[in-house]
Amino acid sequence: MSSLAVDGRFVFVYRARSLRLKLHEEWKMLQHMDEGARIYGPFASSIGLEISGLVAELDSILESVQSNGHELLPHSRLDRAQSNATSLFGEVLALRMVGSIRGSLDDGMCRIADAFLQELGRLVAFEVPHLSTVADGEYYGVSSRVIRLRYPSRSLWDLPILGHEFGHSFGPSWRSKLQIDGHPQEAFLRNSALGSKSINEEYFCDLLATFLLGPAYPATCILERFNPSAQSDSDTHPCDSKRAWWILKALELLADSIKDSDESAVFRSYLEYLKNCWKDYGGGTGAHAFSDEEIDIMELAAVDLFSKFESGLTGSAYSSSGNAWGLAANFSEGKTTGNPLKIRDILNASWFLRWQHGDTAERIAEIEKWGLDLARSIVG
Repeated sequence: MSSLAVDGRFVFVYRARSLRLKLHEEWKMLQHMDEGARIYGPFASSIGLEISGLVAELDSILESVQSNGHELLPHSRLDRAQSNATSLFGEVLALRMVGSIRGSLDDGMCRIADAFLQELGRLVAFEVPHLSTVADGEYYGVSSRVIRLRYPSRSLWDLPILGHEFGHSFGPSWRSKLQIDGHPQEAFLRNSALGSKSINEEYFCDLLATFLLGPAYPATCILERFNPSAQSDSDTHPCDSKRAWWILKALELLADSIKDSDESAVFRSYLEYLKNCWKDYGGGTGAHAFSDEEIDIMELAAVDLFSKFESGLTGSAYSSSGNAWGLAANFSEGKTTGNPLKIRDILNASWFLRWQHGDTAERIAEIEKWGLDLARSIVG
């Protein structure tokens, strides 16, 4: 029986070449996505740019091994390339499955999500293609730029979360000539007193979503999502208790910014309602047990970021509830509306109705169906 010679260099080169081949094959598959190619093209191209960069890195690794065969193999570089490739393969899979998911597993919610993301993009002059799909949780795929809805993704009350995911897409591209630092998000992410860059990005998206959506986003987070017993930050996200404080502070700043006293009072009434709900729901969990220093840091950061939104995103804040109240009145009177519809007005109207009339699960379901029917009327 013959024995195989031990050759670590051969194994290393084989693995690098094999990974390179897999990347090349996935890129070819993306290029040949026939169904809906016009829709998927920008997102496939986004992944393709990252695949090209990773292939170039693998070529560089192989060249270094060829040139310096007797030196230590660059395992750390190959490990990073493999890790990046795993993320890219996940993005490729998500994009290739979009056609199978939309219209079958999503109950039409992806079309509503796309329209909502386009609406938000118009508000802040960020009119790029948006595409949504369904996954096990909401998140923004940096490589593909595809935004995921959380399965089963059939609830109206989940839609405001898209405002947060939109922030992940918009933030890195936001340029403002009115700011000392022309890249406002980058400057905010560098605030190490607040948290890591990953954690600060979540704060950025939470505040932007509140700024653009008004009470609807804090309501969804406080009443549908956040857990008051969550007291510890993860590597990538602030704990829910800190996020609740931050989002409620954002709604307070939004109310403060509204010049019309009656309108400001409307926002403040829902702010107080949500504060009391969170406090009561948290019970004895210590949901508000932050030090004065932590609160000072968060407050300074929130005020500073909100002011950047005010000056850099003029006219995009959700600062008037008139349209939402008009929709809510139509619901109460059993009327349909002929006015141009905005999804952020539908979401706020639905929450206003839920706060006023949502005293039973059946009534909440009726309000939700009404809101979804209005949203579907926008996308056809």
